Order: sequence, then C-alpha cells, then structure tokens
Amino acid sequence: ESFFSDIRKGSQLEEYLKYLTEKEIISGYPDGTFRPDQMINRAEALKMIFLSRGIAPSDGHKQKFPDVPSDAWFFPYVGEASFLQLIRGYPDGTYRPHQAVNKVEFLKIALLAQTFYRHSIDFEDVLKQYSDIGKYDLWYLPYVSFAHRLKFLDGRSMLNPDQAMTRQEAVSMIYLIAQYQENLKKDQKKKIEDFVEKMNVSSLCETCIGSRNVALTSWYDEEVVRVEGNKLFIGTQDVTEGFKNDFYNEQYLISEVR
Repeated sequence: ESFFSDIRKGSQLEEYLKYLTEKEIISGYPDGTFRPDQMINRAEALKMIFLSRGIAPSDGHKQKFPDVPSDAWFFPYVGEASFLQLIRGYPDGTYRPHQAVNKVEFLKIALLAQTFYRHSIDFEDVLKQYSDIGKYDLWYLPYVSFAHRLKFLDGRSMLNPDQAMTRQEAVSMIYLIAQYQENLKKDQKKKIEDFVEKMNVSSLCETCIGSRNVALTSWYDEEVVRVEGNKLFIGTQDVTEGFKNDFYNEQYLISEVR
C-alpha cells in the first residue's frame, strides 16, 4: 500500500512524502489521505516552511495583523515570520492567513528562511526559461532566479507565478530545498574535516588545529562554516590563523555562527 491512500505507490510524490513525514515536516488527514490537489493557504505554508527549517515559533512576539487572532493555531507562526522579516502582509495591514498562497509567495518565504539563500541579480536564464515573465523589474525575480539555478523549480516553459500552490507542489519544493540543505551540511562537514587534516599542526588529536579541537565546538556542523582554499571561514569572518593559534575564544566564534 501507498504511504497515503490517495498517493500512487512508487511515485516520486510518495518518495517525497515519506521523507518529509518521517521528519515530521508534513502530515496527512485523519482519513489516511494527503489530498495533493488541495490548495495550501498562507498560514499552512508558514508552518510547513518552519518545520522544514527546524524553526520553533514563539507566541511572545507582538502581533500586528488584525486578522490573526491570538487563539489561532497559526498565531505563533505568523508572529515569528513577521519578526524574522519573512513576511510583511498586505497594504491594508492584514495577513490573510486563509488565502491560498501562490507560487512566488511560497518560494520567497521558503528561501528567505534558509541560511544558504543568496540574492540573485542575474535574471537572463529565468527570462529565457519562462515565457510568462518578460520583465526585469518583477519583485520575485531574485527568488525565482536562485531557485531555478539550484533546480528547485521544474523545467517547464511557464512559471505561472500567481497560480495558487497545491499541497503536492509545496511538498515537492520543500523536499528539494530540504535535500539541498541536508547535502550542503554534509558537504560542509566534509570540507571542515579535510581542512583540519590539511592544516593540523598539532598531534593533540585528529581534529585539532593548533591547540583547538574543531569537532568539539558547538558550531562544527553549522552551514555557515566553510572552507575556501586553505582558509576557514565562520560566516564572512576568516578565522584560520586565529583558530590555529587559539586566539578566538569559543563565545566569539559562536556569536559569528549564530
């Protein structure tokens, strides 16, 4: 039997759903269905994106949207998203949580929630790919360009940016982003290990640089830790020499990562 009664066994969607369900990012309905063609609203989109990133929303943020009551299940998600500047709402001051989220709205929030997102200014490829976005001044082009480059979007000739997202489409996008994030983390960890092996000047331990053990630091698995050439970066800070010589204390490095 399929993971959900309305999902074809062996399909790509079933694979995506199994992965995301096991990680408790998505769930089905009590009747055992997933309802892939059902539209996803703006509140549900936030929950799915936050769960995929492991962001725990707080209900302590001051709420500015009059259509988001404090007793609503989505109250903390909207508050956290506003606090993190992932959303701004509409000109009339509302958020419209029950309104269907469209493709580019979902994409923007999903990407802004990622530490690996970088604002793109090169739109040539997406303008060639999608025949229905012929302008350079569209607000969503940086997000579409970045997603297109990392293959988070399908290769169709029409983007349909204003089209409401279905649960199936949202799952596909979240799965691809989550997989990229997971692979990126593994890749960064391998780079750190290679760096440690190359730069190790101490016999204190296998993962030591100078007198410091990289593997024992609380930021060892963080995505912002990267290696470029023979240099170790924490965020934008080159900490190679400081780390080798035990110059930077743990608290400083943690603050750079966080």
